[in-house]
Amino acid sequence: MAEISGYKDLVASMQPAAQKVYQPVLANEVFKPAVRVLRYHSLGLAVSSLPATTAFYAPLGFAAASSETTTLKHVTNGLELHICMATDLSRTDNWLMDSASSKAPGHTHASWTVPSVPGVKTFLERLAVPVSGTRSTLAVFVRDPDRTTLEFERNDGGDDAPDVFSSDMIGSMKPLDHVGIRTLAPHRRHLEFYARNFGFTRLVRFYDVDPDPLKNGSPMITRTETDCDINFIPNANTEPEDGIEATENLLLPGNGVIRPGILYAAFTIGDGMTAEQACERLQANGVDAVLDTDLKKGGVATWANFPPSALRLLDSGPTVMARDLNGTFIRLVPQLEA
Repeated sequence: MAEISGYKDLVASMQPAAQKVYQPVLANEVFKPAVRVLRYHSLGLAVSSLPATTAFYAPLGFAAASSETTTLKHVTNGLELHICMATDLSRTDNWLMDSASSKAPGHTHASWTVPSVPGVKTFLERLAVPVSGTRSTLAVFVRDPDRTTLEFERNDGGDDAPDVFSSDMIGSMKPLDHVGIRTLAPHRRHLEFYARNFGFTRLVRFYDVDPDPLKNGSPMITRTETDCDINFIPNANTEPEDGIEATENLLLPGNGVIRPGILYAAFTIGDGMTAEQACERLQANGVDAVLDTDLKKGGVATWANFPPSALRLLDSGPTVMARDLNGTFIRLVPQLEA
């Protein structure tokens, strides 16, 4: 292993030597995405206990953002966790991940790149955080207090950790590598939806058939030009055990109910686009999109299942809330001027 003199050198050592060549998601179309995603901004997280959540994420590098105790921000990679309180605590397992027969669409997990998988594993053991799963030697998984799944990965198989792994290495200077989004067949349409509307135009991995639809197998992956990924988990089924239709949102089923888990993934968008402009462009593409300021007021008919208490307005100004083809929620945050 080459000697690494500092954290920035360590991150630089992980970068590919040459620019990869990707197939386009839409090979026969010339188009400009409605909005251009730059990177992950935040996750909306519903929890059963704010103290337990804060205590869990603090050693991973997340601290309260100023006096706003329901927003945690990673001190190095900048990802924010926007926390709201869940109202339905009828299950102690994870609604999306822990049912053997029901695989509903939604955000399955969040994943950070790390310089060393063995290093982060030892780090987690020091924190007494149990590893809930592994992906070969390339990743480890853990669960937070509400059984929400978190992944720490290094897909090139390298191991460049310093002697002591620390929380500032989580993310490797990037807020988040990807979220997992479980989708309902046919799956190609989801990749095209995120390409046309959000700029996930680079095809990293696609296959036609999942031989075991109830297994969390290999994802389909798309990427933006700024190396922001989504992993599509192609194993949603159409008969959730609790009777909720698979095109609805399992964590936000309506009537003010909020269940623990990742409610939305938020992205920073570029090109100087305002929230109002982004919302208008998405709506022109047929996307169910709304300004968060309107959603917070209530009364948006198509968003009746998204309670205002699940959303915190940002000091930076309005954002956009959008719904994908399976009812999974996305938030878009305009990039602040430098």
